[in-house]
Amino acid sequence: MDACITSRCQPLRRRRDAGITLVEMLVVLSVIAVAAGVVMLRFPGNAGATPATEAVALALALTTASDQALTSGRPRSLDWAEDGYRVLHWLPGSGWVAEPGTERALAPASALTRSDGAAAGPVLIGTDALTAPATFTLGTGTAAWVVAFDGLAARAQPEAAP
Repeated sequence: MDACITSRCQPLRRRRDAGITLVEMLVVLSVIAVAAGVVMLRFPGNAGATPATEAVALALALTTASDQALTSGRPRSLDWAEDGYRVLHWLPGSGWVAEPGTERALAPASALTRSDGAAAGPVLIGTDALTAPATFTLGTGTAAWVVAFDGLAARAQPEAAP
């Protein structure tokens, strides 16, 4: 593109010392975040993992499932039990289908429980911002971590001492 100033036309160029734009930086950070999330979800469950690492992995799985449900328009579900969990997505005509690479088995010393006492089973993650919150406790005794899911994002933190 040329910019004509008076009678001379010069091509528009950015100065070499101009740096990068905010949009370029946000695009790069978004790509890195998505890639990190995909990599974390693709690792199979590690039976030797600590409750802290498993809590972070569960929080990432919940947040990613919520993001995918909102962007794709297809609900997700966290199918959990005391010894592990997996993420499912809804396919019309096929029903609930497991997301590849999201199944995790917990270490024998760790247990996944829902803080409200609900039995193991699915936690629906809807396609709108009205998904019901859920809180999970992962681990036992002094090594327990809490994963709080507000319907859009999840965070993991150590359980407070009684």
